[in-house]
Amino acid sequence: MKRTSLDFEGFFDVRVTTDDAQAAQMTLSPGQSTGGPDNVHA
Repeated sequence: MKRTSLDFEGFFDVRVTTDDAQAAQMTLSPGQSTGGPDNVHA
């Protein structure tokens, strides 16, 4: 399997890593946002 590493400019902290997967947490500063107005979670 080909593996790659991505850089998300400090938004994400990797919390758990296994041979098959990673879990990460995204942290935004107060007032900071990502995505546009159509990027919502309902």
